Amino acid sequence: MITNMTTKLERWIDVCKIGTYEATFEINVDIIPFEKLLEIVVPRKDDPLLYEGYILNENQLRSIQTLLKQHISIDLKTFTYTLVCASV
Repeated sequence: MITNMTTKLERWIDVCKIGTYEATFEINVDIIPFEKLLEIVVPRKDDPLLYEGYILNENQLRSIQTLLKQHISIDLKTFTYTLVCASV
């Protein structure tokens, strides 16, 4: 029997030490409306829903920090910050 199930998407920022692919920690960004994320992160033409990973720059991180209303320690010399998405 097939049921109609909706997929929930979660988005977060993976914070990885430069030179590794493992997340040191994650920052949940689910409280930010998708429309606001689109104002901060410009999607690739083939990825209008931001499914792919997007490496964030300092300006993008500061904008996200403002929307989250929490401090993000931004250290671009040590870490990369990547917006990622997964279905749950």
